[in-house]
Amino acid sequence: MAGDGGNNDSDGGGGGKQEEVQIQITGSSKAATSSTHEALLLTSPTKHWQWWLMMVVNMFFLIADDLMYSYGLLYLPVSSYSLICASQLAFNAVFSYFLNAQKFTL
Repeated sequence: MAGDGGNNDSDGGGGGKQEEVQIQITGSSKAATSSTHEALLLTSPTKHWQWWLMMVVNMFFLIADDLMYSYGLLYLPVSSYSLICASQLAFNAVFSYFLNAQKFTL
């Protein structure tokens, strides 16, 4: 089997070795078809400019979000600013736990 270094123990006693079972499914795989499909999409000129347009729009919203956050904090007193920035990690953890079902690990 793969990964056992060529040693075949046929004692059947289960001496601590795990056997690996591999099943090959015949037919076309999704990975092969999706990669060729993506290659065709990126080579067409209409899809190429649409991809760049989506990248520019995403970057705009990312930068606009950061700027709105900075401008909102600009007019706060220092004590309120420090409380908001210090509690940001706790709010992210709580909302991630409830909204995304993310579990806390130690």
